[in-house]
Amino acid sequence: ELDAQRREQAQPGRIHLLAHSMGNRVLLGALERLSLREADSPRFGHVIFAAPYIDATTFVNQYQRAHRLVESTTLYF
Repeated sequence: ELDAQRREQAQPGRIHLLAHSMGNRVLLGALERLSLREADSPRFGHVIFAAPYIDATTFVNQYQRAHRLVESTTLYF
């Protein structure tokens, strides 16, 4: 019973994501796939793309489809 009460009271926190280099391909691909089946509301907090090893045009194209799932973004070159 105590466990059930704790689960009811638990407030899930915001999930923040960080990807570096080739990991940006994986993260963008995952966000893009999620965006095809999720609602328009943000699902993640802050996303950091650090030194993405991905073509700039590809990055922009994928990000345009996936950006609605995140509250804010930082891009480091």
